[in-house]
Amino acid sequence: MASRLRWKQDIHEGSSPSSLTMKKILAKVTQPVRERYNKDLEHYKYFCYGFAAGQMEKVYLNVCRAAMLRPAKEQDWYLEEVKFIADNYGLKVTILPSHCPDTPDEIWVHKGEIGEWLQHPVNSPEWHRLRAAACGIPDCDVNYHLREGYGEKAG
Repeated sequence: MASRLRWKQDIHEGSSPSSLTMKKILAKVTQPVRERYNKDLEHYKYFCYGFAAGQMEKVYLNVCRAAMLRPAKEQDWYLEEVKFIADNYGLKVTILPSHCPDTPDEIWVHKGEIGEWLQHPVNSPEWHRLRAAACGIPDCDVNYHLREGYGEKAG
């Protein structure tokens, strides 16, 4: 509760919440969701499909140019479903390498052309900025990945 109050106070005062504050808020808010959908593989798959559909809806509605999904290597069932959902929205699916052994593929869902970041060194500030822009993320701290959770597995 104190974290939420501090976050509201930060926003009211015009400053943004710290990344640590945001992590705590998100962890607390998402805990019931993670507990419910991590019970068994069937529930987990439903959650993953819903998440993918939500990301594709944003691309379909032109909220962002692309969405990137990065399933764990054990989730070999995911790509087929993502392609099915993308097809329903009339979107393209492109598979790119992630440069991470735990999540070897990035599944990019998009309408137009993407990949302008491929002209830049992996993990360079420009590489991150262009990827973020494709996903509708405004200019941000492009070195965030070097400080917060880089290489950690979500979930």
